[in-house]
Amino acid sequence: MKRLSLLLIFGLIGFNVSAQVGINNISPNASLDIAASNQASPASNDGLLIPRIDAFPATDPTAAQHGMMVYLTTTDAGNPPGFYFWNQATTSWDSITGNGAEQINELTDGISDGTSLFLGANSGQNDDGGNSNVGVGLFSLSNNTSGDSNTAVGSLAMINNTTGFGNTAVGRQSLPSNTTGNDNTMIGFQAGLSNTTGFQNTAVGAAALDANTTGYDNTAIGYSVMGSNSTGRLNTAIGTSALLSNSEGFENTAVGVGALRNNTTGDYNIALGSGALSGAVSSSYNIGIGRNTMSNIFSNPAAQYNVALGDVALSSLTSGSRNIAIGGSALTTLSSGIGNVGIGMETMTTATTAQYNTAVGFNAGRNVLDGDFNVFMGYQSGENNTRGSDNVFLGANTGFNNTTGNNNVFIGYNTGYFETGSNKLYIDNSNSTTPLIWGDFNVNVLRVNGAFQVGNPTGTGYEFPATDGALGEVLRTDGAGNISWGNIADDADWYQEGTTSAPSSSSDDIFTDGNVGIGTSTVNYPLDIDATSTRTIDLENTGNGFIYGLYNRINEAAPSASVTNTYGILNSITRTNQGAISGVSNSFSNSVSTASFGYLFGVDNSFGTSTSSLSIGFFNRFQGTTTTAVGMRNLVAGSFTDFYGVQNYNLTGGHNGTFYGLYNFFGASGGNGTRYGAFTEFFDTGIGNKYGYYVDIADSAGGTHYGIYSSALKSGSYAGYFLGDVAIGTTTANNYTFPASRGTNGQVMVTDAAGNLSWSTLSGLESTTASNGITETGDDVRLGGALNQNTTITTGINNLIFNLSATGYFEVQDAGTSKFRISNTGNTRLGGSLQVNQTNVTGTRLIELTSAGSTGLINAYAAGINTVQIAGTGDSYINGGSFGLGITNPQEQLDVVDNTAGYVGDFYNESTDSTADGISVRLAASSPNASAYYIGFFRGSGATVSGRISGTAAGTGIQVVTSSDARLKTNLEEVTDALSMIQEINPKWYEFKTNLGQRELGFIAQEVKTVLPQIVTGEEDSDPRVDPMMVDYARITPLLTAGIKELHAKVNALEAENEALKAQLAAFRALEARISALEQSGDSPKNVAANE
Repeated sequence: MKRLSLLLIFGLIGFNVSAQVGINNISPNASLDIAASNQASPASNDGLLIPRIDAFPATDPTAAQHGMMVYLTTTDAGNPPGFYFWNQATTSWDSITGNGAEQINELTDGISDGTSLFLGANSGQNDDGGNSNVGVGLFSLSNNTSGDSNTAVGSLAMINNTTGFGNTAVGRQSLPSNTTGNDNTMIGFQAGLSNTTGFQNTAVGAAALDANTTGYDNTAIGYSVMGSNSTGRLNTAIGTSALLSNSEGFENTAVGVGALRNNTTGDYNIALGSGALSGAVSSSYNIGIGRNTMSNIFSNPAAQYNVALGDVALSSLTSGSRNIAIGGSALTTLSSGIGNVGIGMETMTTATTAQYNTAVGFNAGRNVLDGDFNVFMGYQSGENNTRGSDNVFLGANTGFNNTTGNNNVFIGYNTGYFETGSNKLYIDNSNSTTPLIWGDFNVNVLRVNGAFQVGNPTGTGYEFPATDGALGEVLRTDGAGNISWGNIADDADWYQEGTTSAPSSSSDDIFTDGNVGIGTSTVNYPLDIDATSTRTIDLENTGNGFIYGLYNRINEAAPSASVTNTYGILNSITRTNQGAISGVSNSFSNSVSTASFGYLFGVDNSFGTSTSSLSIGFFNRFQGTTTTAVGMRNLVAGSFTDFYGVQNYNLTGGHNGTFYGLYNFFGASGGNGTRYGAFTEFFDTGIGNKYGYYVDIADSAGGTHYGIYSSALKSGSYAGYFLGDVAIGTTTANNYTFPASRGTNGQVMVTDAAGNLSWSTLSGLESTTASNGITETGDDVRLGGALNQNTTITTGINNLIFNLSATGYFEVQDAGTSKFRISNTGNTRLGGSLQVNQTNVTGTRLIELTSAGSTGLINAYAAGINTVQIAGTGDSYINGGSFGLGITNPQEQLDVVDNTAGYVGDFYNESTDSTADGISVRLAASSPNASAYYIGFFRGSGATVSGRISGTAAGTGIQVVTSSDARLKTNLEEVTDALSMIQEINPKWYEFKTNLGQRELGFIAQEVKTVLPQIVTGEEDSDPRVDPMMVDYARITPLLTAGIKELHAKVNALEAENEALKAQLAAFRALEARISALEQSGDSPKNVAANE
């Protein structure tokens, strides 16, 4: 500190005193002792005022005033306001604060420009000033030019930084290579030693991040942490040698000594604990928490998506994936297993290649080697199982002695403890070999070793007996929830046949005097069954001889006249909306495919010695309002040799009564509908003969034979009515066929002796002359000849058919030249043109098949104008309307619609000329504007446009635009850190392998995908010749725009900073000029160094 000698001269004292003077003090302790009015609470005017001056006197004081004090109220000649005393030795007014080093820039090795601070030899020697930098240490920030907001403390700290900003480096040679990197924090000897442009990194510890060059957003804390990282990013490492070898891996987290020590390119790993994941080199997506967890993965990238939590968990893993180990030594020997889960201390500790096992609990699955798909849950569950698979053990010590068993299920404490086999089920809470529930999956057996209850017996449930009953005993309930075995003899409901004793054997015939109900509690009949299943009663008989599915025997003790009707089977069926209802339905099938039946009877009625005035084999009664009633209907669906709808047989005996094969009696009064005694219709398309009615009476049969006898004597009625040819005769070779038409007045029937009758005019009166396309040859009239008049053939309801059944053909000629021919082979040929006209042949032309030379043409017309032409060669066109492919109502001139995973259309110019063109799209307007679409792109079938190629506002070019309407968007966010993303996209010169020698400029899709996957299509494992990865270059524009804006903001900040620096520099220059002027002025006060 400086020692100041103050000489106070009081001009106001006009007399000499030799003693001390006290003011407000009666006991002065000095020549002048001034006391405050109240030392503890002084007044505002307590104090000593010395002369106050606005400027130093123009005339210097003399030696007599040496030490005289004044207070300068304003700045004078560069001297700021303050206390000054006259120093006669230097003949100058000196500030009472002294003249020593009061500011950093007064030190010989320090620089201060108002905003930056530098201390140390050559520290900040190239800084352009005003950048808010702090450099302390030899050559710290010595090359910095415009970098701002940096702090460098230590010898050579940030020695090469030029424009990097926002960096903090503390320690010798910390961040010495950084040039333009920003926002880095490096603390420790050689921390960030090689970092040049990397940004936003944090390293604390000697040699931490010392190899990093361009990696960013890394955090390294500890000695040599991430010492090899060069371009890796977004990593966090805490602990000596953590991520020591990482060079390019990113988004890894390593906490602990040596954690992820050998990782070089692996990504997305988390290692917490000493040596965690220390062997991993290129594996990704792993989580290791605990000492030496997953420490032996090494360089196998297949080891992925593993989770290890606990001391040495998964410590032997080399290539396994998707494993989870939680607990000390969990899965510690697993090397290449997949999909295993071990939770608990020493779970599955010996597993090596096991897959898809789950073990939860201390020592669970401890000795598994290579078993798969097991579930072990509970303390020591499945502890000794080594190679078993597909087991489920739930509970402590379950399956303890099972070593190689498969497909077992053990549930409960100690269950299956002694079981060594496979396919067993144990449910219990002990090690019993007869558990509460036991099962064998191999033979589908389930056993209950205890009481088996259905429901709660104290309520509505019941409990089965625990032991087997005696032979013939049955289960019966006491109604209070208990079921026991009992002798059927104790059941008073049933008796042995013919006795009143209860049955004693299950083979006894039994009966009851009461009704029996099944499925119903209200029993109204001897056997009353109420069921909802498909079959109410299912009877099966495997015996031989006569077999009856259901046998009814109805007798009476004595003749009775009171019984009205007796039914063997009576069906009463009441249904709603039923498709079909059958009173009786029979189905016959062979039990052996090679066997056959003798006779099959759907209904077999036998009328034996019964005496009855009327016996009816089949009787149907129809009542109600059925639309159609069928007494008997036969449906023939099989392949039968012969089929008879009704067949009547008179087999034996002579009977004098009248027999009717079919007898119909219509005697009811009223009703005006048509009645048919027999009605036959044929729709069969087979080639066999059809007989509406066929009668064959043997010559040997007695009596008079009538093939058909018909009596219809009512006037206007017909005994026979035939529509079609009628043939009469005694044999097929001696019959004749009547004409099909009536003939003309006076004609007679004439036979040709070949069985054909025709109408003919009597001989001598014939005057017919063939003409008009018909030629008369003798008595024949033949088709052929010249037409001598216009001729029309009116078919009416009949058809005109030309049957080309042989080699002949139908042909139309023009002057001997064939113009139209239909051959017997079915081919139709046309010579000349074919026209289809509207309404008639002279109407407006619609379609035309014609030719031009040797080229065929198909023309379509609209209002007589040729609008469509399809040519074999030359031009084809559609001029009018829209043309659709895959659509029936095209909306545009050309409308193509398809539902396919491939392309809808394909335009391929096969020319190999390098100047050949593909598709031309034209608009007739000379200057199409932005509303004129060259090509529009739409989504789905809607009208919303997604993008377009259209004209420009000036109409002189085209513009390619895509949908970007703010009204269609949501979740809007500003793009930040665009420059960092742009730095990761590297433009390259390249040549396509199929076009060597032609250099192109662009990006690599795989690199762009890591930064902007949204603008890249395709997959890296696809065939690049068919589906290569592609980049939408236009969508990079928003990123470039954001980057330019960030650059613009930085430029603006730098320009503002530059202007501020210019102003400061101007002020410094003005100050320097003033100092120079003062130094050159002889009469200005001079500051000298104060006494130390």
